[in-house]
Amino acid sequence: MEKTIRDYDHRLDDRVRAWAMPFDASYSTDELLRGAKRLADEYGTGLTLHQINAQPTVERSLREHGMRPVEYLDSLGILGENVLLSHVIGVDDAEMDVMARTGATTVMCPSQTLKQATGITRIGKLPELLERGISVGLGTDAPNNSNLMETMRAMYLVAVIYKDGRQDMSMIPPETALELATIGGAAAFGHGRRHRLNRGGQEGGHGAVRHAATGVAHAVQSREQPCVQRGRQERSHGAGGRQSGYRKLQADFRGRLMELEQIKYWLAFNKVRGIGRVRFKLLENHFDSMEAAWSASEAELRAAGLDRRTIRSVADGRQKFDPDAEAELLLKSGVRAFTWHDDDYPAQLKEIYDLPPLIYVKGNLTPDDERSVAVVGTRNPLALRPAGCRASGL
Repeated sequence: MEKTIRDYDHRLDDRVRAWAMPFDASYSTDELLRGAKRLADEYGTGLTLHQINAQPTVERSLREHGMRPVEYLDSLGILGENVLLSHVIGVDDAEMDVMARTGATTVMCPSQTLKQATGITRIGKLPELLERGISVGLGTDAPNNSNLMETMRAMYLVAVIYKDGRQDMSMIPPETALELATIGGAAAFGHGRRHRLNRGGQEGGHGAVRHAATGVAHAVQSREQPCVQRGRQERSHGAGGRQSGYRKLQADFRGRLMELEQIKYWLAFNKVRGIGRVRFKLLENHFDSMEAAWSASEAELRAAGLDRRTIRSVADGRQKFDPDAEAELLLKSGVRAFTWHDDDYPAQLKEIYDLPPLIYVKGNLTPDDERSVAVVGTRNPLALRPAGCRASGL
């Protein structure tokens, strides 16, 4: 764990974080748990554990330690503000009190709990967690555990299942579900101040707040407590004039939407033989999106203006290239891709006749890059060419 944290934490301009994760306390020795917490504290990172609290796990903990699982973690000194316990189905009042006192956070995955029948509608305690001011985020778990990785579905589920389970329409209003999936999740992972929302959409008992959803939910009004106003000022200005956590999350959120949900089809098409500037333009003119073009029929591609050979290349490309895998490879490589529609696409490059529809960037483009030299056609250079480049200072 220490090597992974040391090698990968804060990589890619702080977009990658590495946490200690012994998986589940019931599969770990006390020594391993204490060591993982020590690493999280020493390296300024987090520790996460699965904490479903299934009945056999609770009974074993009571039998061996005389206390429930979360209470035992507290007795070991494991809990703290840098500790996230995922799921927390089946926790009782005493365990939730421990989490609130120590600052431990959680992420709940409603689609996973419904599929695996862990009892969220019967023993789930999300409203009580929120009432105690515990930071809660929404997740989906892995696809094999929930059949999907879709935050919108998680928001919908969490907004309705507690209404039915408690037979109370006031449980988890839509505004609260939205915040759990956005700034609540950010708070659960240690970004910004702890997010305090109770079951009725009130912030920490300090009066009703309204919420505006502009990509990231944002509490915008309170008529009573000055601490809410101070929190707003801190979010707006930040220590040392830094951009507020919420605004940064909003910008990252919007950027990732394009990169992960649309750019992946550009990446796939860019690897298809015969698809270049002209045919990219044909596809853009005919289809609403590159996603629609990627799934188009042969007849639709022909209507877009592609010839028979290119249509065969597209069909072959669909067998060879997975858009999701291409996007994942890009992220793992620390590379970003820009289409000719993006603001970050170099302005002067747009002026050439045969501009590439997609460019790949390692690092950051700066204003100084406006005056630069590009060397192209170097995938298989002859031995003489690199020497010539060095001799000319390129």
